[in-house]
Amino acid sequence: MYNAGECIIIETDYYEDGSSRAHLFVVILDAREDDDITLLVPMDSIPERGWYDSTTIIEVGEHDFSKKPTYMNYNEGIYRNKIWIDRNGKRRPPPVSGELLKRISLGIRNSEHVPGDVYEFYIYRNLD
Repeated sequence: MYNAGECIIIETDYYEDGSSRAHLFVVILDAREDDDITLLVPMDSIPERGWYDSTTIIEVGEHDFSKKPTYMNYNEGIYRNKIWIDRNGKRRPPPVSGELLKRISLGIRNSEHVPGDVYEFYIYRNLD
């Protein structure tokens, strides 16, 4: 079972040297059964230069993963079933706070960068 607010490390890419690159994703909707689908949104460090989605900023100390200012990268949000997460992810405690989860969820509605299918899935589940 995955509860909204839990954090999951998922390998998303590879560095040039072949080592795996992983991101911390936040579970947005509960997934209790194997076929339950949830929404996952990654946290990314704010780049020194270049674009980032400023809809939901996580300041240092709001979660122990954010050692520097971080943002929710809604553009990379995904929805997957519990079995997929079990196979491809690893829990990373602690979960985000209830207040931060509310801000992240609100950001799904407010960000202009949420992919259409992710936004529609979130609205379909209607679990604000």
